[in-house]
Amino acid sequence: MTPARERYLHLFCCAEWLNEAWALLNRVRENRDSDLAGAALRYASILYAKPYKLSYGDEGKYKLDGQYVPIESIELHKRLIDDRDQIHAHTDIKRMQATVEPIHFQDGTRASISRSIIYPTATPEQIDQFISLIEGTIDALEIDLRLQEAQLQ
Repeated sequence: MTPARERYLHLFCCAEWLNEAWALLNRVRENRDSDLAGAALRYASILYAKPYKLSYGDEGKYKLDGQYVPIESIELHKRLIDDRDQIHAHTDIKRMQATVEPIHFQDGTRASISRSIIYPTATPEQIDQFISLIEGTIDALEIDLRLQEAQLQ
């Protein structure tokens, strides 16, 4: 595969992941009380972040940069990427804000753990902002996809 075709394939896959995240978020918005809403939000966050993480091809390394993020959504974008890296795809202990305290009993010591429960983007307003971010990103990505497609030989 040529570098241009590989880059196009990467952009195409990015659009697929973003569209899947968009569809999932819209389903969550319609079914907020579902037992699966939290898991769906976490998965949508991971799908959103995938294009912004390195993808290795035979011809190079690929990832989207900030040019695809609508300017009004930069802070939300950064938070979503950080949440993916520190909560959803990996677990950074420092994000848990946890404490571990020994409790002494007659038959030995046990540990009591207290930690923050980290909820994914959960309020209706945040879901709407997340959907808008994805829509703006897809719009920018579609323009680039068409330009790249026209240059394929």
